Amino acid sequence: MAYIERDIVIAAPMDVIYTYAGSPQTIPEWYVGIVDVQADGVWPQVGGQARITYHIAGITLEVTATVLTYQPPYEFSFRMDGMVTGTSSWTYADEGGNTHVYVAFDYTLPGGVLGQMADKLVVDQLIASGEQSLANLKAICESG
Repeated sequence: MAYIERDIVIAAPMDVIYTYAGSPQTIPEWYVGIVDVQADGVWPQVGGQARITYHIAGITLEVTATVLTYQPPYEFSFRMDGMVTGTSSWTYADEGGNTHVYVAFDYTLPGGVLGQMADKLVVDQLIASGEQSLANLKAICESG
């Protein structure tokens, strides 16, 4: 099991970032490694689901995300099931017109010993892609 936590301040309003970051159509534009997001008609409401295809460390991961919390523009969280299990939470706080974005991933790769060996490689890649993804989100949202 791994826990990754990151944050960033973005010079844009919370509602703009919240809407852009959670849209299935835009996630592949800024989130490194995510190549496809197919959401049901309920997403992003609680209980809504999206099938996410993620390429990382030469591996394709298929994950179903189920929305746990939807409180625009303050909080969004989901459970991951499939090739990765766990949760992800996104919290947004206003800082004088800027937005402080907090992200946490708590996940497990299945697979016993093989999963544990892959976990180190995947964790390293997730950290790098997560940091680049937040930088991408910042650049896009700040450019208007």
